[in-house]
Amino acid sequence: MNEFVALGISAGLPAVVTIAGLWLAYRSHKRGFDEALRQQKHDVQLEKISDMPHKVQIILNDLINTNKTKNVPVDRFNNLLAEIFAYGSKDAIALVAGMQEINFKAAKNPKIMNSEHGNRLIAYYILLTCQMKYDLTGTEVNPDFWFRMKFKDYDDMKRKLAPLSNEIVKEHSLSDFLLIEASE
Repeated sequence: MNEFVALGISAGLPAVVTIAGLWLAYRSHKRGFDEALRQQKHDVQLEKISDMPHKVQIILNDLINTNKTKNVPVDRFNNLLAEIFAYGSKDAIALVAGMQEINFKAAKNPKIMNSEHGNRLIAYYILLTCQMKYDLTGTEVNPDFWFRMKFKDYDDMKRKLAPLSNEIVKEHSLSDFLLIEASE
């Protein structure tokens, strides 16, 4: 009987070790494949949205410089929205959806596009740019920097735009780095 057990162990142990090794190798390769697939999806997404913050800024500059939304090519704007929806983060999509709500209301009733609605749109665009920069690079840039760069009457515009911007950040549960400190 001892010889039978010894023979069983000597023949069975290498088989068990081989099966365990194959199972571990399979798990390791599967994990590596899944990680490579995830990385490839991430790379495609980054490639598709890498110039989005710049495109958003160009459209915003066109809007500010003309003060008329009809002068911005609708196709260019719709393409931007489609790309953000297809490849943007959940937060970027939430910002675009909020921005479009304002646009749709203004299309139904152009009289509502007063300075507050216009300023709210500006805040959305800036927040979208900052959010997309964060999504792409991980760099947290506060929207206040854009206001400083863009407006000659920075203090007046900050008093108007900061509360609107902060309201949007809270409304969409965005990251705190997008909140603008109040003027003193």
